[in-house]
Amino acid sequence: MGIPEIDREIQKLIQKREKYAKDGARVEYSPDGEAGVKIERHLTEKMDYAHRLERQIENCQFCAMYSYEAFGRSVILLLNMIPEKDQDEQFKEELEQSTVKEKIPTGRYKGFGGMTREVIEERKDYDYFSLFRAIVNLLRRRGMMWGEVDVEQFW
Repeated sequence: MGIPEIDREIQKLIQKREKYAKDGARVEYSPDGEAGVKIERHLTEKMDYAHRLERQIENCQFCAMYSYEAFGRSVILLLNMIPEKDQDEQFKEELEQSTVKEKIPTGRYKGFGGMTREVIEERKDYDYFSLFRAIVNLLRRRGMMWGEVDVEQFW
């Protein structure tokens, strides 16, 4: 085998390895480099979603003791952890009810004839305690808060 033939063989081997690398698979080769085994990647553990929600609820409770602003940010993070496909109609109604409009004065404007007007900007925000209650109600309806145990009685 000449040098050009070896180069072609090496190029084929490199292309084959690149193809498997693009698939995201791990490839194990024999010591001589001829035979290769494609090993699929699998996740061994899934994210414990219920545990993550539980931790975020605990974080909301902790933040509520110290600051309303921190509690609000924590509740918004909890809201963003809930996928839209898990939100039912009742939750969307409660979400709409927890929305409040805030009027923020942005300054004064002196108009013609000495008339003074105050400029007010409206902004939508949430009542974070109502929003937290809506999320807890949703999780309860979905059966993620607690379950009921059937107890049989024998007479």
